[in-house]
Amino acid sequence: MAPLVPVVLGSLHTEKSLQQDVRSLLMRPGDFTAANYRLILSGGAARGPIFEQVSYLPKSVERFPTAFLNSTMVGVAVTAATLVVAGLSAYAIARLGLPGRRCCSRRAWPAG
Repeated sequence: MAPLVPVVLGSLHTEKSLQQDVRSLLMRPGDFTAANYRLILSGGAARGPIFEQVSYLPKSVERFPTAFLNSTMVGVAVTAATLVVAGLSAYAIARLGLPGRRCCSRRAWPAG
């Protein structure tokens, strides 16, 4: 988790404030901004204070909302398929007379 702290803190600052003094990110809570996230999630439509120095926008930023939606749909579908397969497998192990069934169920649910 420790390596993610500078990444998250850097994403909450403008490029200009990062270039001024990187070591004092925690000391300037007033400089925090969500403009970077608004820019990415809006597909480049909501340009805020991060464009004080930069005037161009890469094409990948304009395609981000579509890519994010695509990744979300794939993630939900894979999670649902995994739950169905795991549930059916658990049922088969619990109900069918498979060799080793008692061993697995004793280790998973100890007698209380």
